[in-house]
Amino acid sequence: MASINSLISGVAQTALKYWLRRRGLRHSASNETALVSLIERLIKEGDLTLDELKAGVCEIEEHGGKQVYLKQLADLTVISSRRSFERRLDQLGMQLGEKTTESIRKPSKPVLNYAVWEDNEIRLKYSETHTHLTFKKRTRDLVEERRSKFIVMSVEPATGFMRILMDPAGDEHRHLNDQSQPTAPAYLDYYLARASEIFGATENFDLIQPVTRLLAKNPRVFDVRQDMGLTTDNFFYSFSGRADVRQGIGYKAAAGSNPGPGIPELIRGWWLESVSANRLERNLWSVIKTEPGMIQFRADCLATEVDYAISTIRSI
Repeated sequence: MASINSLISGVAQTALKYWLRRRGLRHSASNETALVSLIERLIKEGDLTLDELKAGVCEIEEHGGKQVYLKQLADLTVISSRRSFERRLDQLGMQLGEKTTESIRKPSKPVLNYAVWEDNEIRLKYSETHTHLTFKKRTRDLVEERRSKFIVMSVEPATGFMRILMDPAGDEHRHLNDQSQPTAPAYLDYYLARASEIFGATENFDLIQPVTRLLAKNPRVFDVRQDMGLTTDNFFYSFSGRADVRQGIGYKAAAGSNPGPGIPELIRGWWLESVSANRLERNLWSVIKTEPGMIQFRADCLATEVDYAISTIRSI
């Protein structure tokens, strides 16, 4: 099935195997060729359909390995109703679809794959192409690899809460800074500008207070392996360890009676499956940056896991 090979090409194998495992299906494969063969057998034997596989690939594209920027719309006028949002898209030469569509891979320029209004979510999905450069020491060669990047804007119509889910930037792409160099900030700025153009002004979602409460929460829901930030007298602090840093003598001394040593800027660690009320099936690694309000996930992360982490942050 050449279509299977094409469909899963560029999708992280770890993510696809974990998706199969979550569905209770065979998932052991040593490489992409073996994984294609396995999926072909699953479809032939009736354990998996092509439509289900397409939905799984879409889920991985939209959630796996993403840097998720949290925003809040300053005004909900544009999304006050479906018709109001349709008018806004019409003004921009865009169209609201009835359902999601398959993504365009490796386009020559950023392209909108779809815009949909489904239940309690407005979702727009873009794709573009970046080049990753790898230096091979043995041969002294510089290897170029073109990869598809997927960017999703997800908005709650009732609240104006926005998530912008982005693949990390490659080494070369179309988004240039003032020195005409491709940079990750220029890539982010492009989609922040697109979001403002479509939905109106956005504000950063303040993560400092939620992360501070996360550090203080008991029983603990997040195993903190690194905590970096600023003390109240404006000095940098950084604690990291093989276990939760809050167990360390130095951390406890620096924090005193406070949740942490100061204002957190970055924490890394695991969301704990054991206290997730069955919403997680494993511990979930993520990196949380309070500025500019971003949570990063691993490549094999699925939609329910992203939703768990963000909903917990919002409700804590």
